[in-house]
Amino acid sequence: MTPHKLRSVLLDTRLLGLSCAEWTAFGLYLLFLALVVPHHEPWADEAQAWLIARDLPLPGIFHQAGYEGTPALWFCLLKVLCWLHTPYLGMRWLSAASAATGVFLFLRYSRFPLPLKLLLPFTFWIQYQYAVVSRNYVLFVPLLFAVAALYRERWRRFILLSLAMAALAQVSTHALLFSGSLAVVLAWELWQKGAAKLVSIRRLRLGALIIAAALAFAYWTARPPHDVTSTALSGNRFAHYPMLVRTAIYALRGFRAFSFSFSLWPVLSGIALVSLIVTLYLCRRLALLLPFLGIWMLEGFVWQGWHAGLLFVSFVGIVWMALADLPPTGLTPPVARATPNADKPEVPGTPAQGWKRAFGLFGPMRNALLTVLFAGAVLQLPWTWFAMTSDRSETYCPSQRVAAFLQQQAGKRIYGFRYQSVAILPYFERNIFANQNMAHAYWHWGIDNHNDDPSTISSAPPDIAVIGWSRASGVEPRDVPLSEVQKALLANGYAITREFCGSMFMRNEVSLRPCFELYERKQ
Repeated sequence: MTPHKLRSVLLDTRLLGLSCAEWTAFGLYLLFLALVVPHHEPWADEAQAWLIARDLPLPGIFHQAGYEGTPALWFCLLKVLCWLHTPYLGMRWLSAASAATGVFLFLRYSRFPLPLKLLLPFTFWIQYQYAVVSRNYVLFVPLLFAVAALYRERWRRFILLSLAMAALAQVSTHALLFSGSLAVVLAWELWQKGAAKLVSIRRLRLGALIIAAALAFAYWTARPPHDVTSTALSGNRFAHYPMLVRTAIYALRGFRAFSFSFSLWPVLSGIALVSLIVTLYLCRRLALLLPFLGIWMLEGFVWQGWHAGLLFVSFVGIVWMALADLPPTGLTPPVARATPNADKPEVPGTPAQGWKRAFGLFGPMRNALLTVLFAGAVLQLPWTWFAMTSDRSETYCPSQRVAAFLQQQAGKRIYGFRYQSVAILPYFERNIFANQNMAHAYWHWGIDNHNDDPSTISSAPPDIAVIGWSRASGVEPRDVPLSEVQKALLANGYAITREFCGSMFMRNEVSLRPCFELYERKQ
């Protein structure tokens, strides 16, 4: 077979919009998921969402979502699984299906160069963290990519775009910020160019109503109640600083999060950021930086390593949308349409001479941006390999083993302490911890939660006490100060009889070790 014919077979022959090369990449992506997903043991955050969906009706889910600090879409999808009597571990396949949908949309509709398009699905966040780990963030990839796919024809398909943005807002607080900021960008474009030139008034009103209602509903469900006790939702250690100082600190912490998500080298992350800003400026899409900055500042406010990948996914989505109005190859700007609602995307209103001057720099900057993104994707491949192989060969969270042991302790009085203990409860039909609210098994982040009250140990001594906790991989247990519950257990004659530990993988290292200590009275 000649090279020309081979290229034609790989790239030109299409099925459902994907070439042979793209179908091969998609098949490999599915294969890697199928090899890892059955071995993944859900940890506390994954279990918490399942327990909320299992133990609460829909109105209760929307109320509890505020204590979790997130909209309720993921809980509602899990509720459907519960209605269908799907076993707990079936949640992992919903997560994998969501991620696979996002990758299909990316391969089908993105306009990246083929090598970059084939490589990005296998980056750490898309292949592992937001695919194997079953949290609400797995919905961010498919819904953001759906928005990016529709953005090129945003005015001709404004209702579909509005629905995609509405669904995206229900995923998480990060997604709510992204969707709301993108709505501001669209409103700015409408004001700049005149709404009548872009979309019919009827579609504009309906789409705006959908977006506004979705943003308001997502904010209503995610807004933390006054009695919330989660430190991530109720306070920030920089709150006493002046506003300008706080903003600068959040911006720097946001860069740390972006660098954490992009590569091991902050310099490369900085180059990627500068390339994005300059490219957006040259192609008259600088306003698209606003949704990215929304997630950036939120990550600076509440730093969590597993959230940081949303910055990388957002980066990919912004680049996709910024280049959507441009041809996939070459440096010639698209032709401005003369009639409203035409199929071709509209070029921002700039004089032709201005475009010629801008494209003198735009071509190299666009190539630099795509090259840096390609380099970042290559550097993430070892992260993906480490996490995928480790999750198959090691224990991510030992909750299933602890549950199997406790199932053999019939008739014994069992107490559970600390939030991480919820990881055990999905393997039981009800809450087995006698010191907790027996009406439900999820952890309630309210001031009326007395699960960790150490006085119950002396007033009604348990047969077995389970303490779930997580420590950084480099911290030894002896270096962690004893909690009040541990002190009470030791004072009442208890000792550790069993300990189960796992390894949570983040990038190319073990970030946390979730452990469960089982205390019993000394003989």
